[in-house]
Amino acid sequence: MPVPLFAVLSQVAVRVVTSPQIWQVLGIAAVVTFGGSFVLETFFEEVVATISALWWVVGLIVILLISRIALPIYIQERAKTQRAQLGKKCHDDE
Repeated sequence: MPVPLFAVLSQVAVRVVTSPQIWQVLGIAAVVTFGGSFVLETFFEEVVATISALWWVVGLIVILLISRIALPIYIQERAKTQRAQLGKKCHDDE
């Protein structure tokens, strides 16, 4: 029996939304992007390259934070599933 994906995803979503680190990263990215838009006319190529690079970094940080939150939840759900299977198997053997 596979790990219930919905259970893992719903717990991850709750923890991501309530994580202050995610909001800090997104806030910094928004400020950098908004501030960069004022300078966009003067240094068009440099700003676009900088914003693009920053969004890659922000994306990686967000992915790392989400995976840091998601991995323990996945392991916990997997352990529950395995215990349930083991209990069912032991019960069937009797």
